[in-house]
Amino acid sequence: ACYPRDHSVHWRPIIIYKMEDRPGCSPEVRGRDENIQLSESDDVGKYLNMLKDMLNTNPNNEVFKLNIRIVESHSASGSTEDSSITPEAISDLMDLMNEDTEGVEPYSNPVLYYNLAVLFFHCSHYAKVEYLLSKLMSDSAFTDPASALAIKIRLLRIDAYVKSKEFGKAISAIEEFELFRSQMEPESNKSTSPGNVSPSFVNKVDEEFDSNLKTRLQMYKTLCCLSTRSFKLAKRECKLLFGLLGTTSHSHVGGMNLKAYQEYLRGNINKAINFIRAVNVPANVSKKSTKVFESTGELITAIAPNNEACCHFYLGRPLGAAFLFKKAILAFDAKIADKPLPVYATKYKKYQVECLYNFGVACLHAKDPDRAFHCLKGCIRHFGTNPRLWLRLAECCIHKHKATNEFDMQWTEEKKNLLLGIKCAQQDSPKLLFSEKFSNSDRNVQENSERNNVLPTLHYGSDCIATALALMKPIRNGSSVCLQVPPSNPLTSEGAITALHASILCAGAYIAISIGNFPMAVKRSRDLLGLPNIPGSYQYLGKQYLSQALLLSGDVVESIKIAENEEEIIDLGYCVSPFEGPTDDKRDECGEATWPNAGSHDARKPLQVWFPRDEPTAKMFAVYNRASILATSGKLDKADEVLRIWLTQTTGILLPPEFLMLAVYLHIQRGNISKAVSLLKEHSPTASIT
Repeated sequence: ACYPRDHSVHWRPIIIYKMEDRPGCSPEVRGRDENIQLSESDDVGKYLNMLKDMLNTNPNNEVFKLNIRIVESHSASGSTEDSSITPEAISDLMDLMNEDTEGVEPYSNPVLYYNLAVLFFHCSHYAKVEYLLSKLMSDSAFTDPASALAIKIRLLRIDAYVKSKEFGKAISAIEEFELFRSQMEPESNKSTSPGNVSPSFVNKVDEEFDSNLKTRLQMYKTLCCLSTRSFKLAKRECKLLFGLLGTTSHSHVGGMNLKAYQEYLRGNINKAINFIRAVNVPANVSKKSTKVFESTGELITAIAPNNEACCHFYLGRPLGAAFLFKKAILAFDAKIADKPLPVYATKYKKYQVECLYNFGVACLHAKDPDRAFHCLKGCIRHFGTNPRLWLRLAECCIHKHKATNEFDMQWTEEKKNLLLGIKCAQQDSPKLLFSEKFSNSDRNVQENSERNNVLPTLHYGSDCIATALALMKPIRNGSSVCLQVPPSNPLTSEGAITALHASILCAGAYIAISIGNFPMAVKRSRDLLGLPNIPGSYQYLGKQYLSQALLLSGDVVESIKIAENEEEIIDLGYCVSPFEGPTDDKRDECGEATWPNAGSHDARKPLQVWFPRDEPTAKMFAVYNRASILATSGKLDKADEVLRIWLTQTTGILLPPEFLMLAVYLHIQRGNISKAVSLLKEHSPTASIT
């Protein structure tokens, strides 16, 4: 409530994230003595029943089991009456691998391994996908660039890298694939069947597939460059992409969304919104590209509202963003309700949780901590390794405890009559009667000792901070660094990781002071100040929290030492780019700034102004805290001098109630009763004197 936060929601650029073919991936399904050609117009149920009859007559034939799963994956409904295709398909294929292929190299039955990799891909088990594909690619039989299966294996590998957000590996895989394809002889008619591989899997790639291959790879390149914030390179790749799309560029779903993503990252939010809205209108996009995306698990009616909501969030409109995030969630709900679902639709639930995460962040900034806490808590199962998620939960607890500290320093109607009266029956001992509504300080809140972990309490927030700090373990590889924060892109710069670490420690120090755990507050504050190159606002708050925690823990001398130079702090900057990651330039080729000065026509507005919001107010807080510490230690003259010097150097600032009461206290303790009464009359003219 009293500290700045890094702002981030998860954008989902649309691109073909999966193979063009579903499990099986062969255009043919093999029967006993005949080939069954499978197409969209075929009666899939008829072939499915035929294969089941064959399996009944020969229950140990793994080919029939495999082809049943292939037919089911091509089915319009995606499943048979049991409606549990994904777990069963994986179970069947694993049984085949463990029993029928025991001790056999993977390339002796590549179809089985490839289909299992596709199923794992749809279930988001990307590490397993990479493992299976690496075993297939290790064999020399799949080095022929004319082999359809070899091409599909490499494309699925690129898909897995992109989906797991390993963009560096994805770019390297794309370069390897282009080199692999360049070795293909255009007029080659030689046989390409390796070993026991079925001819149906090694046929030459048809012309349509070959013509779309460059476009697909170019989309991957563009997405990887944008995701790694290589803006100059991304701009060039985007131009090449639109050149390949030609006249269909403004009706292609993938191209339009990547263009919107580019404008979003450059800060041209209104342009990004226009591209997104154009994609969401069926009449503006080609039916072919729409069908491709919907057949690969990308739901346009949900992704478009999610991406538009990110734009509104960027512009400081959390309510509008929350509305659109909710719309995306409902779109996934409607699609998931249409059971049974095909294999590729298993990703809908994962995407829905990503939208739920975004919705929770938007609600937090829209000052609805209860709903935000409920949404974010539901994401723990999926994104529990993300330290930022635990920070958001802690922030919900803070906002539930105290929405803002600005109220303490404002002259509200209740505080205007802070002095009820001054009784002067005995001149040497006047008695001041203050209003009960003067102070709403709730420091050192004592909550239920049972700690209900379901509710957004400060004790639960403290546990969230501890979890977030435990997860702040970035992976370092030489000069590179990476911290996974799903569903967002990984943090790959020291600055972004340090900013997140500072936010966590700052929240932790505030919570520790609020619940009375002063030793922990001292530790959190010292750790915060020990971080390199943190924004000025965190340095300011770190010293404030440290001095307060030391005072409350009894170390007055050290507290005074820390507070001595607090009022000299003038840097309150805390705007850290929400687009984490290194950039290769400060300005792109057309002269437009990328961040933070991007989008002069779409200026980013602060989502929630924190208090103190300017340098004079921050200095006033620092002076007040220093004077309070001095007064507590008995150095009344020194405390009065600090206040007096600051007042002589400051004009045009209305003294807040807390500041005024400290000045009155010092006057009374030093015997200046008349000055205290005069000060009270000036700021509380309705007070009665008896």
